[in-house]
Amino acid sequence: MLVKTLSGGPVLPISYVHWTPPVSGFYKLNVDTTSPIEGDKWGIDAVVRDNEGVVVDGSSWRVFSLPDSEVTKVLAMRKGLKFAKDMSFLNLIAKSNASNVVLALNAHQQSPNYVGSIIRDCISFKGNFCSLNFLHVRREANLAAH
Repeated sequence: MLVKTLSGGPVLPISYVHWTPPVSGFYKLNVDTTSPIEGDKWGIDAVVRDNEGVVVDGSSWRVFSLPDSEVTKVLAMRKGLKFAKDMSFLNLIAKSNASNVVLALNAHQQSPNYVGSIIRDCISFKGNFCSLNFLHVRREANLAAH
């Protein structure tokens, strides 16, 4: 199976898609969601790894009655950032396979709806970190958080 890159770059076989460690001194936060379980319970997961790929922390949440997957994906990023802040990871690369969330965070898109308010909240977390970068990751390389 082949996978296209978000930027329209070369098409790569899925076997080439894998997690890569951050540079020394940084941590990588991967967040993801699961479809509704038992009716209206959504799953949100966050995993933090160091530059050697070692899982140094992680958390899972179950949230109720979210309207759709877009809200869930942006909420996953917000919960992951709060978790990383509370655990004092100061240099962070936050990754999600939700390209629309990552694009909105990097462009500081703040639409006047519920998703926009969560995006604003995520952007406001930047002041809690020495370095915070938002990056898209293919689903196949985001398995630790899934």
